[in-house]
Amino acid sequence: MIKDFLKKLGANTKITIGVSVSPGVGLEMIEIDSATKTVNKYGCKPLEYNHSAREISDYTLFQEALSELFEELQIPKKSNVIVTIPNVHFGMVGLPLLLTDDAVSNAIISEVEQSYIFKRQDPLVGWVEVSSNINTEKRNLAYTAIQQTAMDGIKAACGEVGCTLVSVETSYSSFLKALYYAELTKEQMKENITWNLMIVGQNNYSIFSMVDKKIIEYYEEPLALKSFVDDEIYNAILTSAELTLAGIPANYLFIASETDLVSAEVLSLKLPFEGTVKFLECNKYSQKELLVTNLNILPNLALKITPEAIGSAIYTFCDFPIKFNLTGQKEQSTAGALATSAPGDYMRIKLGNVEIELTPDFLKKLCLIIFVVLVVPAFVISLILENYVVTEQGKLGEISSQVTTKTAEITKLTQSASAGTFDIKSATDKITAQNRSKLLYYSAVGMSTPNKLWISYYMSNSTGGIDLKGKSTDVESIYTFYKGVKQLVNNSNIRLHKLEVEKGSVDDVISGSSSGPKFYEFEITNMTPEELTPAPVDASATPGAQAAPGQPPAAVQPAPPAPAAPVPPIAPPPAVPGQLPSNLEKIEKF
Repeated sequence: MIKDFLKKLGANTKITIGVSVSPGVGLEMIEIDSATKTVNKYGCKPLEYNHSAREISDYTLFQEALSELFEELQIPKKSNVIVTIPNVHFGMVGLPLLLTDDAVSNAIISEVEQSYIFKRQDPLVGWVEVSSNINTEKRNLAYTAIQQTAMDGIKAACGEVGCTLVSVETSYSSFLKALYYAELTKEQMKENITWNLMIVGQNNYSIFSMVDKKIIEYYEEPLALKSFVDDEIYNAILTSAELTLAGIPANYLFIASETDLVSAEVLSLKLPFEGTVKFLECNKYSQKELLVTNLNILPNLALKITPEAIGSAIYTFCDFPIKFNLTGQKEQSTAGALATSAPGDYMRIKLGNVEIELTPDFLKKLCLIIFVVLVVPAFVISLILENYVVTEQGKLGEISSQVTTKTAEITKLTQSASAGTFDIKSATDKITAQNRSKLLYYSAVGMSTPNKLWISYYMSNSTGGIDLKGKSTDVESIYTFYKGVKQLVNNSNIRLHKLEVEKGSVDDVISGSSSGPKFYEFEITNMTPEELTPAPVDASATPGAQAAPGQPPAAVQPAPPAPAAPVPPIAPPPAVPGQLPSNLEKIEKF
């Protein structure tokens, strides 16, 4: 879809495809959609491989098969190609950190030349660092090597077909990338997880000791599988592999078989291992494809897809730490980054497995599309927003005017209200303050009145003045009443203004000569004499006029209350003739 869109823009595009030389299948060509992780196109052709020499038998046949696959799958021959070949030589080595890249390559070449394959062939090496230790000043490297003649043959074939050779990979690194990409070893490739990978080939088996995605150790055991019959093959593998696996304990064991002579499932059942064992069939025993394939790919053909082919196709967009580029070129940029170009060529950019050449014509059209997609909608939106802002500003002005008018009205009403309205709170506080003393005296009178005393007159004014008049059958009750009122009202300034005997003299009271019960009249007040006897008011001159403070209205005079039920005479205390009882002295002193 992306390619079709870019073609309409006139862009020069190249896709990246994977090509794998697999001894069990032949020559494979595969294209994978990086966005959906599906196989879009796949095809394979028979190709003879020399196992003893570990090399393609005939590079002319390789060229022909490559050209036929391009035509059969309708893939442009100018595409980029990643070629994976079977492992020729693989190993691990520890070297000092101070060595330069050239010195490392020379050291690896010296190590590789000891192999019988490179006695008569010049080696071409590639390596990656898997771990390093600053304390020991050493780093561990995984390296691989192929024949220089093999590289020359592959380059020549690709040049004749017209495709661009980007990288030549070894089968082991492509195999590991495929396991990671297809999530077949998701549990194993986690941080600090130890696991072993066992790959059974046509003439050998290899064991990798792994920690997550890093190779720690590597073992390879040549084994002429065709010389064994039936279960002898499994017994031979068990005899040699059991001891090797015992020396590299791990949590997981993953077994993969790439030969029809050995079933990975059967081997997983026979091989003793204390951890979890998983297997992968890359042979005739395969029951499920490694990745989802396009409907145009037949099911029997999808089962032939090898992990090495998948590893080739995902080389440019799979972020995996182990990659060998045996062409000698520096690692190209990953997906989405700018790639280097030859002098005179235009800059190229990679999107997944698609490489786009940034030609002037393409850039003009791309800029035009960006302008139409981004600038024009932004301009239209700005016009709409401008009209909207103008309308809303008008509404805001109207609201602001209304707010100003209402604020002025509220201020006017507030000022008029504060000038002439009745403030109920201040009035209440004022009345409460004025009548507090009245309320206190009311309460004190009610609480202090004894049984033998009654009030005949009560008057109070706004200045806190009070005047009480009443009668009692004995002086002791008057004393008790006076004392109670004075104590119950704080800071009371009342006094006994008058105390006299009703209708008789003091001598009659003392001698007890009178025939009926005697009453004592009293007046308790805190008013001045002027307040008690105000100047007379001419009631006729002012109809309805009020009496002076301290006096009841002229038309209404308080009537003495009806006398209480007769009480038995109280024996007066002994006293000296001509003197008041001693209780009166107490009242005056109080």
